Amino acid sequence: MSAQPVNPNLPPDHVTISIDGVEMAVPKGSMIIQAADKAGIPIPRFCYHEKLPIAANCRMCLVDTEIGGRPAPKPSPACATPVMDGMKVFTRNDKALKAQRNVMEFLLINHPLDCPICDQGGECELQDLSLGYGRSVSRFVERKRVVPDEDLGPLVATEMTRCIQCTRCVRFTAEIAGTYELGGMQRGENLQIGTYDGQPLMTELSGNVIDVCPVGALTNKVYRFKARPWELIARPSLGYHDALGSNLFHHVRRGELLRSVPRDNEAVNECWLSDRDRYAHEGLTADDRATVPLIRDGDGFREASWDEALDMAVRILRESAGDALGVLAHPATSNEEGTLLARAWPAVSAAATSTTASASLTSPMAPRPSRLPCRWPRSSRPMPSSSSAPTCGMKCRCCTSACARRPSAGQRSTWSIRWTSTSPSASRPSTSCRRRSWPRPWPAWIWAMPCGLR
Repeated sequence: MSAQPVNPNLPPDHVTISIDGVEMAVPKGSMIIQAADKAGIPIPRFCYHEKLPIAANCRMCLVDTEIGGRPAPKPSPACATPVMDGMKVFTRNDKALKAQRNVMEFLLINHPLDCPICDQGGECELQDLSLGYGRSVSRFVERKRVVPDEDLGPLVATEMTRCIQCTRCVRFTAEIAGTYELGGMQRGENLQIGTYDGQPLMTELSGNVIDVCPVGALTNKVYRFKARPWELIARPSLGYHDALGSNLFHHVRRGELLRSVPRDNEAVNECWLSDRDRYAHEGLTADDRATVPLIRDGDGFREASWDEALDMAVRILRESAGDALGVLAHPATSNEEGTLLARAWPAVSAAATSTTASASLTSPMAPRPSRLPCRWPRSSRPMPSSSSAPTCGMKCRCCTSACARRPSAGQRSTWSIRWTSTSPSASRPSTSCRRRSWPRPWPAWIWAMPCGLR
């Protein structure tokens, strides 16, 4: 006779289990620790990471299980034990707590008491769990082992004596970075984590081994000994070095940016961060960073005021024409800045190549680009105005719209945009460009610019 499901109303891919008396439905094939995390029931762990393959190295997540009224003969690792229909899990009974405390005692045999000088202090998983599951006094008086440190490069600092062999870093370089740069060497108490050949980490994601390390074995070499976590304020931001736009936190202390860490976003970067985004903040305080405008003087550059630099830029644009005028955009600029440059550059280029361009940059009736994005819905595009007043000649690239712009008295940057339409569907009133009576895709500060620069 086949076993009947505990709850026949469940979907066929779910089972019913009980964790500490809380009954829940979880997907088949999931592990106990995943079901407990979903229910908000804490289970201690070191080697388990939701984005990495399961290793079950640390044994810190041992729990007591019972199936069909028959208790398991020994505790089971919650990260590597799949759920079964009708399973009962106990994470806080005497059997489970005793196993967890014994594992913690074994992990602390060779771990040095470096908390006062460890950079991981304040955000160390071993520190937190030893407070709840560790003993106040160690029963071991033997000499602790010492492991030589490896040079993993200029970004990751190592203190391998603190390593508890959880292999999170090994699995990250193998499964996420795909470089297989770290591994475990030797066996038993002589097990060491390293690169074997002594070479530094070459992956562009090497900084993530700092985040996955639960202890102070792998730390941020650039941030080392600068601050404690409780001194920092997290400011959400985005990485701008690639098109991914990784979510991150900038950690700031009294206005000084000290480090960057990933911010979880499953749709973008999950919980990882590239080295460029992680360490780019060091450029803010670099010795060779330009903090004032620089003007070329012979073969070198000299410092100048903003007024002098802007005047020279205007003069260069006036004097240049045709192919002599070009734009070099830095690849680190944002998409928004590139879009604004693409919109503004045709006007500047047209003004520079025109015979009257020398005065057009300061004239209120500067030449306009012949094609711009349509500002009107497709169903209500206005027709060209029949006004005989002088206009700037701007026409939409996807309809036959035209505008009449006239400078207001004494105000170069104030314009009246008047739309006239012969179509019954385009019944929008005439309006000023500073008003918000109809939607427009451009930011308000662009509309406040003079006609020739917009």
